[in-house]
Amino acid sequence: MAECRASSSVLLEGTFAIYPKTTIEYHVSVTNSEISYVHCMNSHEPTSSKKSTTHVIKFSDVIGADCMRGKTANCSMAYLNVYAYPHRKKLVGSGSLRHRRCVTFIFSRFPSFEENHKDALQWQLVITYLVRKIEVQPEGR
Repeated sequence: MAECRASSSVLLEGTFAIYPKTTIEYHVSVTNSEISYVHCMNSHEPTSSKKSTTHVIKFSDVIGADCMRGKTANCSMAYLNVYAYPHRKKLVGSGSLRHRRCVTFIFSRFPSFEENHKDALQWQLVITYLVRKIEVQPEGR
């Protein structure tokens, strides 16, 4: 029973925009098995309405993550790309196909690029460990 709680405990969480919709914020959380994100109505609370969908990216489908800088030198935002190939049902017949999915989280909480990039690198490191099936413990343990 303790194993179930350990696998579902939140390792990282935050509020980010997802490229290209830079004005819409999502509450993002990372557990040992998945990344999930849900649209936020206000700046820090996930929505509780039934219309809001929780998007899930399983680490069994993720192949990697990388950090990027904005197009201009004075841009303070850092970008974290998560690359996945989730299963999708075939339109005809049985079975499934994989399709490429790239989700880009925008880190813009801090005024400087260096601080945002440091935050994005922490997320990238945790995601990389989980993709490689290296268990990560929540902070404080």
